[in-house]
Amino acid sequence: MDTYEAFFRAYYDNQKDYLLNFYKGPLVMTPENYYDLVLQKTTIKEQDFDAIEKKIKLTIPKSFKQFFVTAYSYERPFQLPTLTLAAAWHHDPFEALNDFLFENALSKHILELQLIPIGIYQDNFYVCLDLRQPVSETDAPVTYFDFDAAMLNEEPIVEEPVFPSFKMFIEHLTNCIQTRTY
Repeated sequence: MDTYEAFFRAYYDNQKDYLLNFYKGPLVMTPENYYDLVLQKTTIKEQDFDAIEKKIKLTIPKSFKQFFVTAYSYERPFQLPTLTLAAAWHHDPFEALNDFLFENALSKHILELQLIPIGIYQDNFYVCLDLRQPVSETDAPVTYFDFDAAMLNEEPIVEEPVFPSFKMFIEHLTNCIQTRTY
């Protein structure tokens, strides 16, 4: 099982009782088919990101794309304690990512700084892929963009990367889910 599959497995292990009782989407979830449904690989292809990349004028790292296509999200938004993350929502795969990229007041400014917003942490920070200094062709550091600092015309980007790579960020989140330490 790869890093991203392990993340979704841990997340959906943790959400099983909730989703079996409260999921109201078009799919019928039962204890017997639960993992077949929630861990089903998306039908998204890498070229499906082309239109977004053209519009934002940045290349989304392969590590994020691999995460995004690993499994659908059955909640809108995809939520962990203190963190909302863009994931392929089953009903409209790119909706959450498009919201972060195009619908928030600071999205354009963040993209101009060569950051790709992919989540919100503690309702005050955008979680961003930092393309100013990519780790490699396939991965990028994760940094935070502070809403309050931006509104006060202060430096909004956390000085050091929060995680040296997106993959390490997901490994950390997987550990948080498994140990329930956020």
